Amino acid sequence: MSHRNGTAMRLRIGSRLLAAGLALLVTCLLFQACTFLRPSAPIFLFVQQGSGCATQDDTDQATVSFDGSRMILKGTVITPTPCHHLIPDSRITANRIDVSITSIPQPGACMLCLGAIGYEAQIADLQPGTYTLRVRHHDRLLQEMRLSVSLVP
Repeated sequence: MSHRNGTAMRLRIGSRLLAAGLALLVTCLLFQACTFLRPSAPIFLFVQQGSGCATQDDTDQATVSFDGSRMILKGTVITPTPCHHLIPDSRITANRIDVSITSIPQPGACMLCLGAIGYEAQIADLQPGTYTLRVRHHDRLLQEMRLSVSLVP
């Protein structure tokens, strides 16, 4: 085989591989069939912290901070007694983040005082964009804000 024939054969094989790769990429994009091309879904993590009797100064509260593409939400929920489990719910769409915290009583005897229960929630892997964040405690809107998430280098 001559040098010219070998070069032509390599070019044909390279062209076919390139065409096959492009066809695969187009198929992935058109049918959203390739998971490696899809952005990952946001991850919601929630940890209930300690509870106790609320003081006169305790109120329902929520504060938001950011660490790259991760949103950190820290708060306190006031409950009828300190013996409650917090139940979180999150709904994340293309431009909205809704976080709702409710509570249910724990079985058994409990102190008779208003409860103050702390929590920390994190939403990781948020896609870049602008979101409206709404935080509710027991269906009461506590926090509403616009936030922008940018690409993390």
